[in-house]
Amino acid sequence: MNNSITLQEIEKAVRKIVALESRLDELEQQTISLRKSVKSGGGYDFAEDITGYNRNTPQNKVSQKKIPYEFRLGKPRFERVHLEAWMKDSSYNDRYWE
Repeated sequence: MNNSITLQEIEKAVRKIVALESRLDELEQQTISLRKSVKSGGGYDFAEDITGYNRNTPQNKVSQKKIPYEFRLGKPRFERVHLEAWMKDSSYNDRYWE
């Protein structure tokens, strides 16, 4: 059994790697563009989209002050950065919101 690799096989593998790296760069740029276009905050609908909770859960958590929010014009406003940090780190719950 011959386990040797030919120069052509190596060159073909290198071309595939270069093509994959190029595609990865494109995808990274698309991701950056999408992040810039995504909303950074909103109301209950926004909180539902970010957390995956149904409507009642964010409302209950607001009344219990167990979710990051602030009141603007008499309505809770949720910020993406706070919700994402809150979902990743349970100690983030210890902050007082409002």
